[in-house]
Amino acid sequence: IEIPDYVITTINGLDWVEIPDGRMWTEPGQPWIPFYSTVINYPQGYEVQDVVLVERSGLITDTGLNIPMVPQTFISGTCALEPYSGTIETWFPEQEYNWEIIENPDGSSTLVITMYPFYYNPLTTDFQFYKFYTFNINYITSSVVITGLATDKPVYDPGEIVVANIRLDNAGEAQDVVVSAGVKRYGTDDVVDGLLLSTLNDLSGEASFSPQWDSSGSQPGLYYVEAILKDTEGNVLDRQMKMFRLGVASGEVSKLTVTPEQFDIGNMVSISLVFSNTGTVSITGTAVIEIRDEAGEIVQTFRHDVSDLAPGSAVSFNDDWDTSGLAGGTYSVVGYALYDSTATDPAIAQVNARSRVYLPLILKAAP
Repeated sequence: IEIPDYVITTINGLDWVEIPDGRMWTEPGQPWIPFYSTVINYPQGYEVQDVVLVERSGLITDTGLNIPMVPQTFISGTCALEPYSGTIETWFPEQEYNWEIIENPDGSSTLVITMYPFYYNPLTTDFQFYKFYTFNINYITSSVVITGLATDKPVYDPGEIVVANIRLDNAGEAQDVVVSAGVKRYGTDDVVDGLLLSTLNDLSGEASFSPQWDSSGSQPGLYYVEAILKDTEGNVLDRQMKMFRLGVASGEVSKLTVTPEQFDIGNMVSISLVFSNTGTVSITGTAVIEIRDEAGEIVQTFRHDVSDLAPGSAVSFNDDWDTSGLAGGTYSVVGYALYDSTATDPAIAQVNARSRVYLPLILKAAP
């Protein structure tokens, strides 16, 4: 793999380093440095066992870079560069590379190799860059595949029983297959519970299992079932994952009021929105109020953060809309909330703006 040459852009005395088609390290408090990934696609029946770095070369060294730090509060696309002020006392990062397998719905898989070719020492301002990487990819071909993995529901209330249905098939010669399955927490990959460990002797043709998980006592959130098939030597023959949610994330705009409903241009209009958590897990998101004219164009927007709103609870937001400079006519006030990669149904109220009419004052002289 040949890494594209890095590019340095100096902004307000800080050096922004990028690798074309690469990505940036976004861990708060760490140097904002680039890294690079490559992907290799494998058809069904190919299973990568290991990825080994054989050589990295083309080393470039230099000094004098003032690389900024990822802000402690990082929001993609909105953060200004700030000087490094962290606690790192040596080269960063420590990793050389890592790899992961993404299982695709059609049975194929994608190998992602992530390389860290750019290293920075914030104490000395030295940096290193490796341009060439060579890997050995160890894989096997397998006739044993998982033909289906599903949970009986996509969403469960806390305490419900989660049923995982696993189907597998060996279209080749009979062989011993070790089947394992477990539940993991999404994002941390922590193992929550083991569901199944079974050895199928001389497997030929189809087999199926339906292990169950009692979710009592587990925290709401995203989880996944992972099923893995191995031979007796420990080689992975196939693996699949299926996501599910514990706890229902649901909310609604339960009230939207606008006062007054008819107003003179230039007056202040009061808007109140109430957002209610109607699910079984806490909600974090954003409540939005938009004011649209008769053409549907947004003329004013109000946004409010919603943080850890507990189930059964509600939060209200109040805004004052300055109508100065508006044209007369009908306006729509639209309220909704964004959370958990979804949006509530909008609540809509209509108001009318009246233009002030000034009549001329005619004075007549007294006879």
